[in-house]
Amino acid sequence: MNDLTQQLKERFGFATFRPGQEDVMRAVLAGRDAMAVMPTGQGKSLCYQLPATLLPGLTLVISPLIALMQDQVTAMKQRKIAATAFHSGLTAPEKNRVIQDLQHRRVQLLYLAPERMQHEGFLQLLRALWVSLLVVDEAHCISQWGHDFRPDYLKIGRLRQELTNPPCLALTATATARVQTDVCQRLLLRDPFRLVAGFRRVNLAFSVHHCPSRHDKLAALGRLVRETTTGTVLVYCATRRAVEEVAAWLEQSHPAVGYYHAGLSDEDDGRSMRTFAGEGCESSPRRMRSAWASISRTFGWSSISMYREVWKPTTRKPAAPAVMVGPQPACCCFMNGMWPRRNTSLSRRQKILRGLIGQGE
Repeated sequence: MNDLTQQLKERFGFATFRPGQEDVMRAVLAGRDAMAVMPTGQGKSLCYQLPATLLPGLTLVISPLIALMQDQVTAMKQRKIAATAFHSGLTAPEKNRVIQDLQHRRVQLLYLAPERMQHEGFLQLLRALWVSLLVVDEAHCISQWGHDFRPDYLKIGRLRQELTNPPCLALTATATARVQTDVCQRLLLRDPFRLVAGFRRVNLAFSVHHCPSRHDKLAALGRLVRETTTGTVLVYCATRRAVEEVAAWLEQSHPAVGYYHAGLSDEDDGRSMRTFAGEGCESSPRRMRSAWASISRTFGWSSISMYREVWKPTTRKPAAPAVMVGPQPACCCFMNGMWPRRNTSLSRRQKILRGLIGQGE
């Protein structure tokens, strides 16, 4: 057993690495830039979490999702790893506590929202720290060719230079070859180690259902929710309004329904996340039937996509994205008569369907 595997077992309780994880870790521990494209659930986060416990300075993680930051900080603290997050959802006392911990070098792993790079005062604090590794999660957000471009991500390259160019690890679950090249250029990666593990989730079964009307879509969704007797159902809609309308419709026949989107206040946002996680409420994740999000990127048509998370009973973390319909987890997309358009070529239809099932370009 080598030293890295021993650290994996002692720190995280895993006997072996998943494919690609060890290669990425050894690259960043050797001071090399790296980019990893790995499917969701393949363990991208571990590629920097374990090195963070071995590197002498701070590991700084840029992440666009506050909920993900909070979840990972909680998990790291449970493993006695000094992790924290700084974002707009914190109260003033909480922000001051994070700053004090950073100033006293009590943090190994810091999660930071990209918008925070606009604040000069916080940048001055970062410049005074020893950043051993800069991690860019959801790295496709930096590319204008990506599906989820975030302008604030464009500032990361300048931030890296101001931090005296620490090794950088870019992580994403979805990036075409063009996006990968763009990410490497914008982050100024130098001869990076590159790992592309693919996009397909072989444990998921995908299906697309043609529904001529909104009523048909809701009816199909209702049937699937009724047939799903365990776990949590996640439904993605194209707009915030659709999220609230579909949640209200489903709540008429199901007792535990919530919704979540970027238009919620900080208070409602936190309440929704706590309820979904089963904190301080009677409905645990396994009893909360449905939660809603509006971040789905559609392809120019109206759709409702649904899948269910199967939850681990001890950690309340998703074990495998799923809707248990038949022997294999299922992801269902309900589409109306707007798709496919009659003048859509066969090759275009095939490309769209490959995108839906995660085969990429």
